[in-house]
Amino acid sequence: MSMINNKTMIHRVIFRYCLLGIAFLLPVYGRLVPPLIAVMVLSWLIEGRFREKFRMVRSDRMRMLTLSFGLFYLLYLAGLIYTSNFEYGLFDLQVKFSIFIFPLLLATADKESFSNSQRRHLLLAYIAGCLAGSLLFMGRAFVEAVYIHAENAFSYASLSWYFHSSYLSMYYNFAIAAILGHLISLDWKRKIPWRILEAALILWFIILVFLLSSKAGILTLGGILLFCTGLLVFKRKNWLGGIIVLAVGVGIFYTTYRLLPGTFQRMETVGKVIRSDASKLNQSPESTAERLAIWQASTEIIRDHYLLGVGTGDVKDALYVKYAEKNMVSALNKKLNAHCQYLQTFIALGITGFLFLVLMLVLPGIQAIRRKDNLYLVFLGIFAFNILVESMFEIQAGVVFYAFFNAFLFISMSTTNQGSTDNTEKRES
Repeated sequence: MSMINNKTMIHRVIFRYCLLGIAFLLPVYGRLVPPLIAVMVLSWLIEGRFREKFRMVRSDRMRMLTLSFGLFYLLYLAGLIYTSNFEYGLFDLQVKFSIFIFPLLLATADKESFSNSQRRHLLLAYIAGCLAGSLLFMGRAFVEAVYIHAENAFSYASLSWYFHSSYLSMYYNFAIAAILGHLISLDWKRKIPWRILEAALILWFIILVFLLSSKAGILTLGGILLFCTGLLVFKRKNWLGGIIVLAVGVGIFYTTYRLLPGTFQRMETVGKVIRSDASKLNQSPESTAERLAIWQASTEIIRDHYLLGVGTGDVKDALYVKYAEKNMVSALNKKLNAHCQYLQTFIALGITGFLFLVLMLVLPGIQAIRRKDNLYLVFLGIFAFNILVESMFEIQAGVVFYAFFNAFLFISMSTTNQGSTDNTEKRES
């Protein structure tokens, strides 16, 4: 009996360290994440106890709901039935595999794997990873600026290096939300050095978001600051704290506008593009104009295939045909996706896939509101907004970020009472 218990404990330790490793590595170097996922899956299979694991799922509503997120992956699997490009369909399923595997692994994990303490440790690991990655990117930018004399080394794609700037901004915004949520829930009168460190980290990540110049990232940041202001003022009746957060946010945005005018010029361009003649979008080199043209093309495909979609493997082929038909040379040469996950999923799976995607963001959000889990609610908001302008389920950087944190934060609500946690932390601090 003791041998069985020891074996189980070993697998649980492996599982928890893999969770922490994924959280840390995701914002540093995502290519190291798949081996950790493979280790988790292998450990899960070797551990066995499948009857016991699925008995836990059947008897626990939160586990069952966590497992249900994997149904979205099964819709893509079903989309292979009527696809023509079977080879690309298999590749797409490989990319999206995390959507299925993380709900399965976490729904069948022991309760301690998503306890309050494990949740705090995982978020600390993620924040540490964001800090380590940001120092790496800034260090490289410094070397390029000083020794290679590279222009714009500290901005946009040059700074984000092997990440897309929108994805990296999303990572940092979630780190800001995690730290800010912890910071505003505690009393500043005690442990002041720790509060100052947290405030410094928030400022550091905010600076990085502006340097990355992602339009979605900057808008997301503004939304987070407004949400925290509203939380302090209307939920906790802390008017002074709300005014401070709002004032600091406005001050940062104004200072950045003065010091980094190029960042806000990209924002101003969006307005000009939206007001421009729709017939000229195809000829504009600006990224926003290109997106609008792609969205128009995507909606035309959806009109013809709204019921079942074109199939898992035929999404890109359908887009390329439409690009050629509409003489969208740049989009065709770059082989761009729909740049909106809602449209991308609608094209692939039709109305069923689109509605499932919307519901798996909205329904957990309602659950987060009921359970007062503000961080999970903000996470869903961050992701739901960012997939408006990026097809984030088409590459690992987006798939793993969503699948990992969504499954973990959702199931951890079963052991986390946000309100009582806040009160406990206030007493402890």
